[in-house]
Amino acid sequence: MRRFRRLRGSEAMRRLVRETRISAEEMIYPIFVIEGENIKNPIPSMPGVFQYSVDRMDEMLAEVAASGISGVLIFGIPKEKDAVGSQAYAPDGITQRAIRHIKKKYPSLLVVADVCLCEYTSHGHCGLVEGEHILNDETLPLLAKMSVTLAQAGADIIAPSDMMDGRVARVGNMSSTFGALYDSVLDRYSEMVTLFGIFYYLILQGYLWGSMITFVALVGSLMVSYVRARAEGLGLECKVGFMQRPERVVLTSLGALCCGIFGDCKAFDPMLILIVPMAVIAVLANLTAFARIAHCYKLLKKQ
Repeated sequence: MRRFRRLRGSEAMRRLVRETRISAEEMIYPIFVIEGENIKNPIPSMPGVFQYSVDRMDEMLAEVAASGISGVLIFGIPKEKDAVGSQAYAPDGITQRAIRHIKKKYPSLLVVADVCLCEYTSHGHCGLVEGEHILNDETLPLLAKMSVTLAQAGADIIAPSDMMDGRVARVGNMSSTFGALYDSVLDRYSEMVTLFGIFYYLILQGYLWGSMITFVALVGSLMVSYVRARAEGLGLECKVGFMQRPERVVLTSLGALCCGIFGDCKAFDPMLILIVPMAVIAVLANLTAFARIAHCYKLLKKQ
């Protein structure tokens, strides 16, 4: 396989054609703020990074400001958690208090506030949970409320990191029925184009069997979405199955990323790293589509 890497062949060449240069002023420093007093807990998985209570944040903030780093990204760790993540949008929550402290002591620092309920909920999910399902639409007002309290506390940038569909539109008060339709259509197009691109690439590389597997994965992905849409048109809720869009996106992304990383591997064919996730999607997506058909059949029989 021919790989075009001549522009990375030497340090002089890389320096000449480099488009991105990183400096301290382009950095954002993560801060983990915990409830309590006189706390500085080390984070074992992140050497040199600590959880600070608000009264000890200045130890680190002074160093950040002196380094030329432009801003900080705040992650709050509440003392108490509940099913609805109430401390996430409490005006006197840990994150809100930390933001006020930073803006009072270091007004020139840019403050970015993470918006997600996972650290504040007792179950650890990004949104409200009912049984085995995430309540997407019911979570959106809470994320919007959280964003408002963070902005009122002084945050310069609101950074949604949750997995809820439509949260940016809700936070910006731009949500609409057409927006939900538009979002769903774009999701289908993006997934279809991605899988078709992999299908076409495998054909060009001579992996006919791999391309056929990807085509089956494409069909299964479309059918999962179609069955749900058709069911909702009949007034049925149909969210069952274990290969929904988030799972398909993660598998596709990991496969493509790892295929590129291990592209020069001699121990095995690196294209298998891309084809195997396609095979998993091909099988499980179609099973999910049939599971949804069976689910709808049972619901209709009860009517």
